[in-house]
Amino acid sequence: MPAGRSPRGHDDPFIAPPTKDLTRVLTADEHLQLNVHQHPMVLWKPVALLAGALALLVVVLSDNRLPLLVVVIVLAALGNLAWRVYERRHNSFAATDRRILRVEGVLNKSVPMMRLQKITDMRLDQPLIGRFIGYGTITIESAGQDQAVRELAYAPNPTLVFRRLNSVIFGEEHPDLAAPVRPAPARRAVSATARGMRRSADVARREANRAAGRTRLTQPQSPTPGQIGSPVADRAKHHFFGAIERPDDDTDEIPIQPPRTP
Repeated sequence: MPAGRSPRGHDDPFIAPPTKDLTRVLTADEHLQLNVHQHPMVLWKPVALLAGALALLVVVLSDNRLPLLVVVIVLAALGNLAWRVYERRHNSFAATDRRILRVEGVLNKSVPMMRLQKITDMRLDQPLIGRFIGYGTITIESAGQDQAVRELAYAPNPTLVFRRLNSVIFGEEHPDLAAPVRPAPARRAVSATARGMRRSADVARREANRAAGRTRLTQPQSPTPGQIGSPVADRAKHHFFGAIERPDDDTDEIPIQPPRTP
C-alpha cells in the first residue's frame, strides 16, 4: 500500500488527503490512521483584525475622506487572513501505526514527531465555547523530558479525535469509532434555523400563489375586441348560423301610401 494510504478507507472523515510535505516523511509501509487540520476557530485573530480594519474604514468613509493609511491597513489585514487560511490548509496533525507527527509552516517548514511507544498519557480540554462550536485541545504526555509533539490546539471534533488517538496509541477500541460524525451544536442550530426559514418561505410562497389564484377567479374578465359591441362580429355570427336579420322592435317605420286618383 502506498505511503499515506489509510486502511480505513478513503471516506474516513478523520483522514484528510495528505499534503506533499506529509507524504515525503512517511515510509512505504506506514499507514495513516489520523490526519486533521485545525478547527477554523484558529483564524479568530486575523478575522478580528480584518473586522477592526473594516470598521475603521466605515468610520473614515462617513467623513467623506479616505486616507491611504487606512487602505493599506485594510489590505494588510485581508492579506494576513488569506495567508493564515492557506497556512491552515497546509498544516496538519497526523498519526500513523508507528508515530504521531505534525506538519507546520509553509516557508519555514517543521515536522516534529514522536513514536507511539513513548506516549504515556493524554488529556482532552474543551472550553464552553469549544463544546458549542466543536473544538478542543489534546495534550500528549511522554516518558522523556523533551517532547517534540506536546499538544494539538483547536482540534476539530475533539472527542472523536481523542478516541481515535486512544485507539491508535493504546489500542482502546470504542464502539462509536465507526459512527457518523455528529456536527457541533452551533452547526446543528444554524442548520435547523436555515431549514425553518426555508419552510417558512415555501409556505409564504404557496399562500401567495393561492391568493393570486383566488383573485383571478373572482375578478370579472374584460371582453376582448370583437366579442361584444362589434357589428361586424355580430353580422358574421348571424350569417354563419343562418340567422335572418330582422329590424328591432323599437324601430319606427313610416308606411308608404299609394297616390290617390281624383
